[in-house]
Amino acid sequence: MQAIFLPLLLLLFSCCYGQESPSIPPYTKGDDFQLDPNADYRQDLCPAYEKVKMGTASLPDALRGVALRPVLLINQLFNFDKEKGIIPEKNPGLKVELLDKICERAGCTWRDSYGVMVKPANKTFDELLHWSIETYDISIAWWAESLERMEVGVGFMEPWYNADIVMVKKRTDSRSSLMRWMRPFTSRVWFLIAVTIVASGVVYWILKLLDPDTDESEVSKNPSSSIFLASISFTSQFDFHPLTHAGRIFAFSLSLWSLLITNSYVANLTSFLIVEHQQEYTMNFIVENNRPVCVRNTSQQDTAMQKLYPTMLRVPKNNILQVYQGVLDGDCFAGITTVSDWNENENKGEINKDCRLKLSGHVIERHDAGFATLADSGDKCTSLIRDVLGYHLLHIEKDNPAERFLTNA
Repeated sequence: MQAIFLPLLLLLFSCCYGQESPSIPPYTKGDDFQLDPNADYRQDLCPAYEKVKMGTASLPDALRGVALRPVLLINQLFNFDKEKGIIPEKNPGLKVELLDKICERAGCTWRDSYGVMVKPANKTFDELLHWSIETYDISIAWWAESLERMEVGVGFMEPWYNADIVMVKKRTDSRSSLMRWMRPFTSRVWFLIAVTIVASGVVYWILKLLDPDTDESEVSKNPSSSIFLASISFTSQFDFHPLTHAGRIFAFSLSLWSLLITNSYVANLTSFLIVEHQQEYTMNFIVENNRPVCVRNTSQQDTAMQKLYPTMLRVPKNNILQVYQGVLDGDCFAGITTVSDWNENENKGEINKDCRLKLSGHVIERHDAGFATLADSGDKCTSLIRDVLGYHLLHIEKDNPAERFLTNA
């Protein structure tokens, strides 16, 4: 009985596996992309899953000959030609190159059966993620892993993108101010120093008027010479030559004052330079001082930051480029990004011109990221795609470390 039932079961699976799914509509130009709740382009991969389960097919070869139906998010890592509605041959983007390499190993195809998507302004990234994995076989974007997403059925593939949350700030340019040398003292202190120098010069001149023998130099008609000698005493150059007790007491007082002021200036200048080059502002400092922070609206970074710092003064931006520009324009004290995104854009002149942006502080929260599927092992068995492609991605890194750049965007 079992000998008859098993072939019939395999035949049934083969018939189901060969059934055609609805065709994916071509890309249409326009900014009115909407998430169609009735669309469903996922394939039934349960026959292939059963073959693996029954031992008649190996996991690495389970998708051989299958035309996957992925959906790719248009962004910096996917350079889709919207005018022609095609993927360009040159520089298609990291996600395309990575998916090509994985499918080459797995024996699957995808370029004749893919969809593209953009994030609608009225939808969150979580809504876009859920729609994409419920509509297509796999969602091709760097989706940051989180417990909240896993709890609602998101299956994450082997991570290839470093989505650790970090902060960028505008760099203080040491060449931007010719008056930089004045920063160790406040304006009020500099004013009092100037008053002290002028007053000291006038007092010493008056002492010389009252007693010409106060100093070796001759008495001048005005206090300008004495004021000049008092001013250079600030630089530790002392040229007074008192002969009387009054002159010597004054000279000692002025020299002691100059010593204290000069040493204080040097100490403050050293401390100022060290703090400027080494101080890293923490998120706690930024939140406590109510400094504005730019963040990509509704992204995983935005969700995580609101959870970690509920009182943070957030400035939502539509994309990561606006986050960087907001920091450069002074709209925000800092911007939130990911390690991989920063590594990708740090040296791009059109984004970080003259290296005015810099990474500040340590990693705020660690996240891996990669492609995502629906965690489905019973309806259409989409989890098989996650397992097979994840297996081959892991082997790409292991077999050829020189290509690890693909997984460290």
